Amino acid sequence: MSGFFRKVSNMKKDNNQEGTINIRSGWIAMILFTAVAAIVGYWITLPAINIHSIGFWLWILISISVGTLVGSIYDSSTVDKTAKETHKKIHIPKRSATFVGTVLGGSIGLFMILGIVFSTRLFATKSYYSRIGVEQSTFLDEMKAIEDINKIALMDTDTARVIGKRALGSLTDTVSQFMVSDAYSTIDYQGNPKKVSPLGYAGFFKYLNNKDKGIPGYVMVDPVANTSEYVQLKDSMYYSPSAFWSHDLLRHLRSKYKKEVFEGHYFEIDDTGIPFWVCPVISFHSFMGAKMIDSVILVNACDGTMTKYAVDDVPKWVDRVYDGDLLCDAFDDYGIFEHGFWNSLFAKDGCKKTTSDYGYKVMNGDVWIYTGVTSLSNDESNIGFVLMNQRTAKCIYFAQPGAEEYSAMGAAEGALQDLGYVASFPSLVNIDNTPTYICALKDNGGLVKKYAMIHVEQYNLVATGNTPADTILAYRKLLEKNNLGIKPSDPFENLTKTITIKKIEFIMIDGDTYVYIVADEDDAVYKKKFSLDETMITLKPGDVLDIEYENIDQTTIDRLISYKRK
Repeated sequence: MSGFFRKVSNMKKDNNQEGTINIRSGWIAMILFTAVAAIVGYWITLPAINIHSIGFWLWILISISVGTLVGSIYDSSTVDKTAKETHKKIHIPKRSATFVGTVLGGSIGLFMILGIVFSTRLFATKSYYSRIGVEQSTFLDEMKAIEDINKIALMDTDTARVIGKRALGSLTDTVSQFMVSDAYSTIDYQGNPKKVSPLGYAGFFKYLNNKDKGIPGYVMVDPVANTSEYVQLKDSMYYSPSAFWSHDLLRHLRSKYKKEVFEGHYFEIDDTGIPFWVCPVISFHSFMGAKMIDSVILVNACDGTMTKYAVDDVPKWVDRVYDGDLLCDAFDDYGIFEHGFWNSLFAKDGCKKTTSDYGYKVMNGDVWIYTGVTSLSNDESNIGFVLMNQRTAKCIYFAQPGAEEYSAMGAAEGALQDLGYVASFPSLVNIDNTPTYICALKDNGGLVKKYAMIHVEQYNLVATGNTPADTILAYRKLLEKNNLGIKPSDPFENLTKTITIKKIEFIMIDGDTYVYIVADEDDAVYKKKFSLDETMITLKPGDVLDIEYENIDQTTIDRLISYKRK
């Protein structure tokens, strides 16, 4: 082989006793090793065959560079040998593999650099600015008053990971072979917020042991009830990012979709509990930048069936087409470049951006991300909030001045600083037409111990409680004390009624005793914390009471304020 590559022919001499040679061995080596590098590189990295993808150009550039490097070795070897034989200085001709490979690689590298530069926000400002449309609204129009405080999902992903691992605690065989992925997805499942995460193979050898049986299930976490469950699948999952060879998710996608550029992959389940991988496909609004989503490929994790949908045709059960980071990035470009690129650098007139994190809200069957919006000149307070739909990319902005989220989290932690609890990222809610943050307070183990409500505009006003219901009662008292309570037009007014007790029970909830009274007339239920009125211990079925009550959460259970026997 070595002798074959080093064949030299057609030596020519000039009048100055210096010669050039036509080198074939370098060409053969360059072509061969470029092809080998391309095949190996593609098998390892699986780049999209797409001129808009930086990964594609890097793959081509590295393949040519490897081939050129090897070709230059053979070129040099041939020249050295010829020079020794003729005792003359030899020039490598311009048609050599070294020269052509260097020029070709340099041209591709330059093209890639220019493509990246001219795809930046400096040259493609309009493309970045127009990635997302933004609707203007108001807080009261978009954030309806809380109907049931107990249905707010306050669990963050870190807590979900802690609770999710508990679901596998007793399944020793499963725990030893599989691990729960840290990539939890927030979804709307049958009308309720859930967090789901698949099991994955715990390494290459565990994959070899279990590849024929597949992955047996996934973990579902209830962020409202703070519980988790392991869901055993009837049909195992075989296609996963933790699998290898043909069952590896990206390798399986590339078997059919060669040119698509993917924006990650997300685990979801449909309304019947069947697991899928949601794989959004990127479109580019400038040559290599200003990316957005134009289609989605759904991969059945069990049988590997792949179906591509345009964004507008994605099934309703799919909740995460647009990643939260992508949506925030698109809104930032809208807010920063509304008046042009140079304004964003100097005058900064009207420029605004999202804060550094975001939360999730499940509304009307969809998952929305929400985050505060600050001005570029002052990022210590919010000037408004933005809601963005992860399935449709619908974006709603409303002006609402107040504390940014991390200031509110600090206020909540400060209210119980002696306990050392850490606040989760807060949820924005409407309490009696008052913009309010509510967050969970966690111990060092990541478990929820308390809850806090913080006034958005006056974040020194903080109420805490053992349960969301306790917290809202304390918060309403705080609002009333500071003349920020319920307005006369608000629906939460004290009502009166005469009832006959049909049933009465004393129930312990989170260390506190609550009294529940069922009325004989209409089976209405009223509750009150026992410590607020211990005379309720004397009540019994058949007693007739004149009561004052309010429906604080618009639910079937009313809060008993006071009573008087008839």
